[in-house]
Order: sequence, then structure tokens, then C-alpha cells
Amino acid sequence: MKGLRLSKADSFDIALALTCLGKAITWHEFKEWSEKIILENDVDDLPEYFFEIPSLDVASGLWKEDKRLGIFGFIPNHDLNDSEVTALYAIGYERRLANLLQPEQALNIPSESEAIAASEKNPRSRLEFERVFEFLIAK
Repeated sequence: MKGLRLSKADSFDIALALTCLGKAITWHEFKEWSEKIILENDVDDLPEYFFEIPSLDVASGLWKEDKRLGIFGFIPNHDLNDSEVTALYAIGYERRLANLLQPEQALNIPSESEAIAASEKNPRSRLEFERVFEFLIAK
């Protein structure tokens, strides 16, 4: 799996991808990422749930934890703290994506200046984003 962390035991990469949805990546980019992983890896090395992702639509509610449990069989987890998650919004603001959040998240959107300040204090967020979404950086 080329170092991808997609399993129940270590789900950082899928959790990061889900956390980036609506903050730093679009639904289309999330699906593009999943399709790229499927094409570039041995299918026997990927978890079964991963093959369901390309067939999901935005109405699947994938950003909700209860929906994730039903699709993945577990709740993907990363170890980013709240400030590091806020820093992901800075990427969305830079990419002009911060308006893509789901309505129930709209009240919790940090301002652009708050996101940039968090990004400056938490460079790990950008580094992890660039590692997981390398193909977006190359575009």
C-alpha cells in the first residue's frame, strides 16, 4: 500500500482525508484520491471498504461519524489536535474551498486569519496534507 495508513489499527490517512473534506478538498477530489489509490496499489493490499468510496455520493453523509462506522466498520482516527485541524482550513482558504463545508459545520468555520495563524503554528498539518494529497499539489 505504499505506506498508506488505511486500516483499523492505523487509519491516519483515511481519517485525514475525511477531515479534509469540505475544509481543504472537495468531494470530487476525495473520490479522485480514492480512485488513484485503487489504481496504484495491489487490490489485495487495500481494505475492502476502500472499494466502496468511489461509488458513494455527497449525500452519503460520509462526514458524519455514524455513517463512517457503517461504511468502514470502524471510525477512522488521526492524532491531529484541534489547532492542527483548524490549520487545514488555511489550505482550503488558499485553494478557495472554505465555502464547501456541510451546513451543520458552517457555524464552526474559523476565519481565514484564524486558519492561517493555526497553520503557521502547526506546520505538520500542511506536511501531512501534502503527503496524502501529493497529486493535488502537482496539479
